[in-house]
Amino acid sequence: MCVWPAGCKTKKNLCSLCSPLLLRLWTYALQRIKDAFRANRRIEDPKMVAKLAEEGHKTLALIKRQVNM
Repeated sequence: MCVWPAGCKTKKNLCSLCSPLLLRLWTYALQRIKDAFRANRRIEDPKMVAKLAEEGHKTLALIKRQVNM
């Protein structure tokens, strides 16, 4: 899997570096998500839950932008 699919056809060296970097990025992102869920699992206030959900969506958007660079 490569971050830059169009570049994979011409730049093999770049793509060989993409895979380990992408794997580390996703591993880090998944760990952050799991940690956030563990820290906030007992919150029951609907306003706070909505705020945390919005924060999660923003974080996910950030991760997607980083992967698509």
